[in-house]
Formats: sequence, structure tokens, C-alpha cells
Amino acid sequence: MRKHYIFLLYLFIVYPVLAQDIDRRQALIGVLNLHTRLNDYWNFNSKWEHLAFYTPLQSERQDVELFVSRGISLSQSLGGGVMLRYEIQDRRWVYRFIQQWVHKGEFFTWQYTHRARLDQTTSDGEVIRWRLRYLWAMQRALSGHRLDAGEPYAKITAEVLGFYYGKPEAIEYRLTAAIGLLHSRQHKFELGLDWRYRNTFVAGGQEMIAIKGAGYFSW
Repeated sequence: MRKHYIFLLYLFIVYPVLAQDIDRRQALIGVLNLHTRLNDYWNFNSKWEHLAFYTPLQSERQDVELFVSRGISLSQSLGGGVMLRYEIQDRRWVYRFIQQWVHKGEFFTWQYTHRARLDQTTSDGEVIRWRLRYLWAMQRALSGHRLDAGEPYAKITAEVLGFYYGKPEAIEYRLTAAIGLLHSRQHKFELGLDWRYRNTFVAGGQEMIAIKGAGYFSW
């Protein structure tokens, strides 16, 4: 397992520097994901996420996301939902409406996911901000060709986000690399690094790298 964590850290050594003036932050992210299969077609998902900056340690925000999706084929689904965010330092609520399309498949020993999302974010007295997101993820077992209960796996995700607020406002890149453990068919856990870089066009670059832990539960 040690060599996998070393490789995980190596992924974040070299990255594209898109602006000379970069505001860098370090953070901790915790995620709890609950999934329920309602019937043969419909699924319900809820997610809680907490982000805290450190040096100094400071809680930044908490998110709760509620999402419903419907399978439209063996490999594709459509869905929609809402996210409620509480920004702790500013003491305000933010609301986000989400629409998404997902396609899943296999390529040799890898499982892959394509996800396209459109969302609209607003808060009290603010104009709606639009965002278009595309995510690509790959996952494979670390022992054997098939992932079984009790075995570890590697997961890599890359995402591009475009922000529109009356005019193009920013573009953001995200890269996550994690090692996971499939405890059972209903439970899995992941630990990894989450790197994010945003070019705000006006204020320069903003970079964040976080240690991210996540738990997934389904029934």
C-alpha cells in the first residue's frame, strides 16, 4: 500500500501554472455519501461535505446535497437535485440547483465515468451564477482484474468547470487521486489528495490542495 500512496503524492508534484500570481491554500475535506436504490430505475443520493482550511485551522463551509437520478439505459442516467451550503465565516446560506448526465463503462481492467453537469448558484440578494462542469473518472482494483469485497482500489478523477456570471468569470481545474477500500458491496472508504486551481481572469490564480477522506454507504 505504501507505494500507492507515494504514487498518489507524485501526481501532485508537477502541475500547470496558469498564472504567476497564485493564492495557495491547504485544506481538509470530509465527505459522507448515502445512496438508496428506490426501484429498478430511480435512485436517491444524499451527500454531506465539510471543508476546513488549516494554517490556521478554520472551518470554511458545509454542504448538503440531495439528488434523484433515473437510469435511461444500462450505462447512462439523468438526474437533478439541490445543494444547500452554509458558509461558516460569512454566516450565510447558498443554494444550488443541479442537472446532470452520467455515462459509465469499462475499458480492460478500468471502470470509467463521464459526467456532465449544469448548475445554478444563488444567495440572498445575488444574481444567479451559472456553471458548466465535465468530470472524467477512472477506477481499478489493485489486486486482480476485478474488485471484490475487502480489496483496495485506485481512483483518479479530473474535472473542468466553467463559471458564468453575466460574462465568463473563471475556469477551474480539479484533480483527485485516492486509494480506496471496498469493505463490502454496501460500504467503501477512500483517502487521497484533492487539488484545485481556479483562474479568475481578474484576480489571478487561486490554488487549493486538500487531504480528502470519504465514506460511501448504500442500501
